[in-house]
Amino acid sequence: MLDPVESLKLADQPKKVLKSCHTGIWDNLLDLDKVEWKDLQYKNTGDTALHVASRYGHAEVIKRLLIRFNSSAVDATNDDNKTALHEAAQFGQLEAATILIEHGANVNSLKKADWTPLMLACTKKPNLDLIKALSENGAAVNYANKDGWTCLHLLAREGSLNNLKYLHSRGLNLTLRTKNGRSGAHVSALHNNQEVLQYLLKEDSSQVNATDNCGNTPLHESVLGGNYQVFKNILESDGEIGAKNSVGFNALHLAASKGDLDFIRTILELGVNVDSRSSEGYTALHCAARKNLMAAYRVLLDMGAERATTDCHGRKAEEYFHSS
Repeated sequence: MLDPVESLKLADQPKKVLKSCHTGIWDNLLDLDKVEWKDLQYKNTGDTALHVASRYGHAEVIKRLLIRFNSSAVDATNDDNKTALHEAAQFGQLEAATILIEHGANVNSLKKADWTPLMLACTKKPNLDLIKALSENGAAVNYANKDGWTCLHLLAREGSLNNLKYLHSRGLNLTLRTKNGRSGAHVSALHNNQEVLQYLLKEDSSQVNATDNCGNTPLHESVLGGNYQVFKNILESDGEIGAKNSVGFNALHLAASKGDLDFIRTILELGVNVDSRSSEGYTALHCAARKNLMAAYRVLLDMGAERATTDCHGRKAEEYFHSS
């Protein structure tokens, strides 16, 4: 039977292991053979020691844990159903991910909302080597999460052209849509990622006027994102300046709703009718007034908007100012 001092030392072992997972500094007095895997987990998050060590990229600690607990540890999940490989991928820990893969980690495991490690790796720009490691070990490049987002949409959002080109060479489908119909072109236009957008349009020119479930085109998204250069590039790629979405809003309506004076002027200079009407009869002047954007309202008047135009409810634009 262990004496009280020895029992106390053993009880303290899991705490020291967990501390090493945070710091990366291994106490050589630790004896993993006397530690149980169930004691190496945080109750509030479900994170195991391996999750923590992988998040911080502590390679030596990861190796020790896997040598001792491999079958229990490598694909253990936390309360978000994340594995250690998810953690390594999300935080750009290439060496950690490589070690985990070498020990048989499931490269296509799904955390909550159906995210794979590869998808998490695509949320960070500098991770080409990590993306290669995952892809070359069987990661599914076209997997879609519960919202229909794929590596394509994540890379379009982040502006990661090199990563996009690499995954395209590995079979990434550039025509994939989210569940609300958004293409890579929509996402890159909204987030002002010109290089990605140009690459996508070069590979598939039909995306330039593609509509999502709300009827918005990449041109609409560039206005919503306030991205003039992207807007200009889309026009040069045969984007339709007069395209209307599902409620009949064109680029001018959207610019007026945002109060973007430069976009308003530019769109009108391109020949869009200042009094063009939406499905409910709203003009850009109505849109500006509905958002209480006086500066935009005045610019539209200065550029010829008709103050007396009424919408389908019989209301002039000015009647919307400060209305509840």
